Amino acid sequence: MNKPYYINLFRELGLLNGIRFSVWNKIQHRINGKYKGLWRIHINSIDYDVYIRPHTTDYCLIAEFFLNGAADESSRFQYDIDFSRKIKGPVRYIIDAGANIGLFSVLYARKFSQASIIAVEPEQENSCMLLKNIKNLNGVKFLRGGGMEQELLFERT
Repeated sequence: MNKPYYINLFRELGLLNGIRFSVWNKIQHRINGKYKGLWRIHINSIDYDVYIRPHTTDYCLIAEFFLNGAADESSRFQYDIDFSRKIKGPVRYIIDAGANIGLFSVLYARKFSQASIIAVEPEQENSCMLLKNIKNLNGVKFLRGGGMEQELLFERT
């Protein structure tokens, strides 16, 4: 890990969660899924709490979304894309297809509070986490689907 990563880590998660997150990164492979609890992590820049399952890829998603830096210069986060040059007027609808645990939906619900967001996720355990993460957000709706059965159904009709 590099210095900007740790700067983002402590800025976004705070000192206590940052240390816990960093230590977990070092030991998670040794305990191999034995920890079954959920972590509630406060993301400072969006002033919102999200839940993750630390023994899963949820842990990596926090790093991807809020710690690893932006894809372009106009944003701090990898998935926080500046659409202002491409979209004229307010953002009204967002579809988060393959929403996983809902971090994209959370980020964009906080960024575009007037938008209606539909989060689509087929996997049941991820869906449960997604529902927990979007519980306190207005304008975010969940749709369970997107798996192979739905795709085949679309092809037949």
